[in-house]
Amino acid sequence: MNEKTCVLLTASYPYGTGESFVETELPYAAKRVQLRVHPIEARNGRKARTTPEGVGCEALFEAPLPRRQLMLRAPLCFLRPEFWRELRSLRASGRLTRERLHTLMAFVIEGERIMRALERRYGRRLKEAPSDIILYSYWLREGAYAAARLAEKYGCPAVSRAHGIDIYEERSGGYLPLRGYMLNLLRGAYPASEAGARYMCERFGFGDKITAMHLGSEGPEKPAPWKREPPFRIVSCAFLSPVKRVPLLARALALVDDAEIEWVHFGDGSERAAVEAEIKKLPPNVKCILRGNTPHEDILRYYRETPVHLFMSVSRLLPSERVGLRRSMTDTS
Repeated sequence: MNEKTCVLLTASYPYGTGESFVETELPYAAKRVQLRVHPIEARNGRKARTTPEGVGCEALFEAPLPRRQLMLRAPLCFLRPEFWRELRSLRASGRLTRERLHTLMAFVIEGERIMRALERRYGRRLKEAPSDIILYSYWLREGAYAAARLAEKYGCPAVSRAHGIDIYEERSGGYLPLRGYMLNLLRGAYPASEAGARYMCERFGFGDKITAMHLGSEGPEKPAPWKREPPFRIVSCAFLSPVKRVPLLARALALVDDAEIEWVHFGDGSERAAVEAEIKKLPPNVKCILRGNTPHEDILRYYRETPVHLFMSVSRLLPSERVGLRRSMTDTS
């Protein structure tokens, strides 16, 4: 096996139920490098999933930093030159507000906390053989900041994925801290979509480092055969968050009164109550099944065993995403 060690920073995987695509990709990555997974937080204190054989896993922290501790660590920000550069940039562009200052400070404090936790575990190797440690943050957030800081300090390679909430400022209160600082130090940043890559290049620059890289997923070996007889089965799979707009799908189905429909949704989240409220309004010919958070292998099993007629997504597209989608659809080069 290659002597290089890839240190993967997740938000909570394998704790909690999120970041399901990590689970699909790990067995492939583990064949290439020694892999160590470090969830930043151990959500609920127990692992919801198991990592592949030979893949080490250790949570960096048991819980988020209490607000009092966060305030006590505020002076850490004032020691970081990138904090002051970002502050000057916000002021010069007229974007500095109290909320953005607080966001920036919390970001740096948490990023420094992650960095020091990694130094405690890998400091000696980083000093002696920095090229043998690859830092990989699954999100372009505080973990990526910690990876960038260690890359700056030791010269080790560092990369980051990016998804949605860590790409589009419109989804994060209009501000994402220290994009330029991180992208300057990372070897590469890999958004999960072409639209996300275009947005990052246009908004933050560093086009030579930003490459779209879709999330890994394994489809069912043989999907269930399509059937003509009712019900007409619709499947959706998404977190129940505002950006996914799943209640809109329920409202659309309420308009159908001349066909037998079964709608199955995989996923849970903050919008569940809103979805359930819309489901109560559905006519008798529309049956809805909310499966909630479901293991990836169970979803694949469902596709193998159950005929599905239509898969639907009504996720919201930002204006910049719509432009990227139109370009993708018309690009024939």
